[in-house]
Amino acid sequence: MESVDRAKMLHHRSRSDGFLQAMRVLAVNLEAHGNAVALLAVHAAISLGDAVMLACTGRRSKDQDHLAAVDALRRLCASRGIDPAGLNHLSWLVARKTVFAYGDKRLDLNDDVRRAQLNVERFATWAYKHFKEIARAERSHD
Repeated sequence: MESVDRAKMLHHRSRSDGFLQAMRVLAVNLEAHGNAVALLAVHAAISLGDAVMLACTGRRSKDQDHLAAVDALRRLCASRGIDPAGLNHLSWLVARKTVFAYGDKRLDLNDDVRRAQLNVERFATWAYKHFKEIARAERSHD
């Protein structure tokens, strides 16, 4: 295993936290901010996945296809005997990134935006449960 750069992991975890916090604030008015909420959900999940990979392997995927990051996380789960079910939430989000960011159709508040929120929250819960390396025990020192 490569050496872990804790500062990089903290950076990506903090980025994910910021996206999540902004998503929650904007979600108060989904009619006005639905597009931003959905896209923030995607980016929060991607950043948290990067934090997991950095914490556990010392590296993260730099592939433009974010599904490669999902595959890397799936391999990490297999190597640790972790149920990869939480990755379904990340996969759902990553598969919709381009549509959320650049699509020509208006996002549906229930099928798109609320599901994006639910998927990122579930992915984060799963990640923090199974990867103690990204825990916030040192939060006051971040």
